[in-house]
Amino acid sequence: MRKLNPDLPADPRRRQILKQSCASVIALTAGPILSACHDSDDLSKMGGLSNIGNIGPLSTTPDANGFLLPEGFTSRVLAITDEQPIATSSYAWHDLPDGGATFVTSNGGWIYVSNSEVDFGGGGVGALEFDADGEMIDAFQLISGTSKNCAGGPTPWDTWLTCEEVPTGTVWETYPLERGMRPAEQRAALGVFQHEAAAVDPATSIVYLTEDQPDGCLYRFIPDNY
Repeated sequence: MRKLNPDLPADPRRRQILKQSCASVIALTAGPILSACHDSDDLSKMGGLSNIGNIGPLSTTPDANGFLLPEGFTSRVLAITDEQPIATSSYAWHDLPDGGATFVTSNGGWIYVSNSEVDFGGGGVGALEFDADGEMIDAFQLISGTSKNCAGGPTPWDTWLTCEEVPTGTVWETYPLERGMRPAEQRAALGVFQHEAAAVDPATSIVYLTEDQPDGCLYRFIPDNY
């Protein structure tokens, strides 16, 4: 583990608005406009090139959920804290939802994972699964008993790194596509500190990690075995 730029000051304003208590998770749908696939080998390795910069300006009129969306977009409430997102699962959606990501499933659907930033062992990671038509088909928990799971990052091998934002925090690797078959694993080699996010460079195998402190640093982990 190497600490980079130890004298670089942190921006105290970052993520401030996202740290407010969120009651729900909102899905925005607009068909395939958000991604544009190309034939380039480099872009294929990176999963395509984002087209998000071309979606157009936001509407000046809020929708039924209070959102200002680009033309052609709609929103719906997927989950509310302490309520079951779907009747066929007993999992109640967690409090303080934070960082998340999506993972494509074999049936053409996807799984959305979401951190819970509850402290003192009340955090973890919850997930919602959707079919190819965008209908929710399951809700479940990937890990519990952790603290202040803030941000994290998806890996090139389709796992979710969830980071604890406490002084003794570590990074846990969870397996959304292997739930029930492979439990979450603590990755102690990624350091013990007040974690924020993690990002894996698919070209070099280096894992970059940020620290949520006023004097926080940028770290990198170079694995012996990618």
